[in-house]
Amino acid sequence: MHQGCERRMVETRANGEVEWNPGLCAVGRGWRKMFLVAWIQMLSASALQRATTDEVENVLHIALAPGPSHCQPSAVTIASISLSLPWNHRAHVHVFQGRDKCSQLLNRLDEKLRNIQVSFHYITKNITLKGPVCERRKELCTKENFASFLAPQMLDVDRILYLDVDTVVVGDLSKLLNFDLGQAPVAGVEDCSQKMVRYFRDKQEVIGRYPSVPETFFDACVINRGVVLINARAWKEFRMTEKIFQIFAENLEDPLWFSGVSQPPFLLALAFHPFKRLPYEYNVRGLGRKDIGLNEFTVMIRENKVQCEIDKDLFVRRVWGHAVDVTVLSPFAHPYTHCGKILHFTGARKPWKDRSDAICSCGYQCLQPCRDFYLFFEKYVAVLLGEQEIRKDYIQSKYT
Repeated sequence: MHQGCERRMVETRANGEVEWNPGLCAVGRGWRKMFLVAWIQMLSASALQRATTDEVENVLHIALAPGPSHCQPSAVTIASISLSLPWNHRAHVHVFQGRDKCSQLLNRLDEKLRNIQVSFHYITKNITLKGPVCERRKELCTKENFASFLAPQMLDVDRILYLDVDTVVVGDLSKLLNFDLGQAPVAGVEDCSQKMVRYFRDKQEVIGRYPSVPETFFDACVINRGVVLINARAWKEFRMTEKIFQIFAENLEDPLWFSGVSQPPFLLALAFHPFKRLPYEYNVRGLGRKDIGLNEFTVMIRENKVQCEIDKDLFVRRVWGHAVDVTVLSPFAHPYTHCGKILHFTGARKPWKDRSDAICSCGYQCLQPCRDFYLFFEKYVAVLLGEQEIRKDYIQSKYT
């Protein structure tokens, strides 16, 4: 391990609690490398000819759907995509909006990123957004929240990677261009800490309303729709968009599920069709949460779906102390973020508005605030656009 990083992770104690400086390993080593990559890209950008979609075979089509207050986060996501692409690849980012709020900012960013092409699509479909299902989570009852289901119909492409705007890309996504989707309409990452049965009020009630749902559906792992790879041909063939909106409309007044707006209809629609499993590193989730259950963390460590190396004992000791004898661990911590390709800030504490205590791995024996992953790309966007004011907490974190 890097000597400087090792020195900075020396464990000290004050008031009986473990103290540590989690961001310094990444700042001292990883962030310098990332800034170097960004700087080289900026220097070489003037020498590159901007390629159109027709001129480049290695084009990844990505869909984003920022709400009116999510323009800056979507810019951060796009910047992270740009920095993570191999030199001979491009990304065509399709931005879906119910109304035009983000085009000015994202067009400015588009001019600076030579390996990115941004285009805008407006959601004109009339979607009924009312009733008890919307009263529970009003912030999710927006046209943008249903954009991933409309993208295959609105775009003339074979496959689409849909990303929520609370994601940052930190790894190479080029393998998704040739990922075998077979006849499946969609591929996603399984979250086996949640089972389908926990989403729905009563199994028999679901089967009563939708008799074709198999019993095995309720024991399956949940697929998070915030990062999905869509097989557009199969999606349209199976009429997935129509089925999802039909299920949503039938549950506006008396929803079969406990919570959520677009996720449960998506899961129910999947019950009728095959899907493909994406490797875990394509959706490392939970980075906006405030805590994690001991059982969930234990399963995460035991299964290690990304085959990622981490000093488990040191990780637990640095984050929660020497004794872990509670059912809920706070703050939330993820031991495998340094092996992830897409980091997903699911949870209430979004990195652009909250100062989350969540902790992420940045190496075998390295920790940092999860929010720092986001702040790096936010800083990069500010540099690209020539912004004068940068977040002060980017320079002075509560941990330093």
